[in-house]
Amino acid sequence: MNYSFLKHIKILWENCMKLLYVSSVLICSLLVYDFWPNHSYVSEYDEWSFLGNFVIALIFLPSFFIVFFSFPAFIILTLFKNLKKAIKISIVLLIYIMVFLFSLGALESSSIQFRILVSSVTSVSGLLHLSLSMLYVLYARAIREQNKNSFY
Repeated sequence: MNYSFLKHIKILWENCMKLLYVSSVLICSLLVYDFWPNHSYVSEYDEWSFLGNFVIALIFLPSFFIVFFSFPAFIILTLFKNLKKAIKISIVLLIYIMVFLFSLGALESSSIQFRILVSSVTSVSGLLHLSLSMLYVLYARAIREQNKNSFY
């Protein structure tokens, strides 16, 4: 294969990953905006409360963790290179705790144990999104280093 062809494939792959990341954050932002819970109209004995909690747990909370945890944590971890690693990790952990505590209020008329369980399970989406994003950044850095050291 021609080296220039492989170079174009690599550039296309990098741009697709950037587009995928930006589109995932935008779609999740729209989902958070559209499905933001409004508990002002829900009574204590509302039969739609279960359905509302189901939609919140299935759509809102995973998107919420991606927008308010994964995206800011990704920006902190990638853009602030001059900060020490311990400071970056403590800031990311603080963001996670704040988002987790705020997510507990999203589910209405549920026990605190159920809220903690649902928030813990749905936070996996934000953690997975952050992990995949950071994995891509490490992969791109390794490819750049390999291209610097290659003879082509």
